[in-house]
Amino acid sequence: MIANRNRPWTEEEERRLRALKAAGRSAVSISAALKRSAGAVEGRLSVIRARERMAKKADEVGSRMHYPGCKGA
Repeated sequence: MIANRNRPWTEEEERRLRALKAAGRSAVSISAALKRSAGAVEGRLSVIRARERMAKKADEVGSRMHYPGCKGA
């Protein structure tokens, strides 16, 4: 798995990562399927969750800004 060290995640790898996680696979199992370390898999899942949280907050702020009298963010 050293060959993948510091190699950026591709869209296809990230799609497979999401699908495998949604199917209930463990980080170790996913790491074998993607030829990445378990730590890399867990780290990428953290990045994905953070992006999703940020997008959700942006959506919430955006929706509040459409109402009259709302000061927004």
